[in-house]
Amino acid sequence: MERTVTETSIPGLLVVDMKAITDDRGTVREFFRASDWNDAPFGPWRQVNVTTTRRGAIRGLHGEDVQLRIPAAQRVRRYDSDLIERALAAEKTVETAYARGGLALADLLDARRALKATQDDACDAHADFAEALAALAAAVPEETKE
Repeated sequence: MERTVTETSIPGLLVVDMKAITDDRGTVREFFRASDWNDAPFGPWRQVNVTTTRRGAIRGLHGEDVQLRIPAAQRVRRYDSDLIERALAAEKTVETAYARGGLALADLLDARRALKATQDDACDAHADFAEALAALAAAVPEETKE
């Protein structure tokens, strides 16, 4: 988002004209971006947006706490669609090779440990996703829920 900054006759006072992006959800204005103000001490914020959102619209949630939760759904999808199946297939292959004398017991135990670790990680991903859903539900005001 672009904006214009105009100096005034008062030293240090700037007028910042925020450009707006409007769509069917409402309007977003970028109020502040730290990278645009190299040496200004604005605190810990990297970016601040000002939004006007129409009732019932959904926008992305941003912020440190929320950003930590966003990947939860992606992790669940990845474990459920790919990683668990691959770990099961690897364990089965190693077990077959062990049963035919092709691998040592340590290899079988390693494969089973890896499968168990993958299953544990998948459980953690599901728990994180449930926590993220609960946080989202708590963040949405009751009057917008239908």
